[in-house]
Amino acid sequence: SLADACLIALIRQDVFVRNQLLSYFDRVDKEIMGNIDKLCEDNNIAKLDLCLSYLNHNANVDYMVFGVDTKAQLEEILNANFDVGIDVIKQGKEFFKEIDEFTLNPSLWNK
Repeated sequence: SLADACLIALIRQDVFVRNQLLSYFDRVDKEIMGNIDKLCEDNNIAKLDLCLSYLNHNANVDYMVFGVDTKAQLEEILNANFDVGIDVIKQGKEFFKEIDEFTLNPSLWNK
C-alpha cells in the first residue's frame, strides 16, 4: 500500500540514503511530517522506531534486510525499538492516507 511505501522510505531517510531522499521528501506535505515528528516526540520514540515497528507488525513482511554504510548505522538499527505499540503504529499510518502515488513510488521519480 502507499502507507507501506512511505514508512519504508522514512526508514531510508533516517538511516540509509538520507542525502539522496531528502529532495524527494520535500514533496511530502510538511504537515504530515510534522505530525509524524509530534507523534514520535509524544511517545518518546525515534522515527526509525516507528518505521521498524510498523514493518515488524506488518503481516506482509516476512523478513527485514538492512544495508548499512557505517558501524554507527548498524548500531542504530540494533538498538532500535521494534515494538512501539500497535496504537502508535495505527496513528502513524493515518497520516499517510492522502499522499499521492508519485511521492511514494520511486519508480516515478525523475520522469
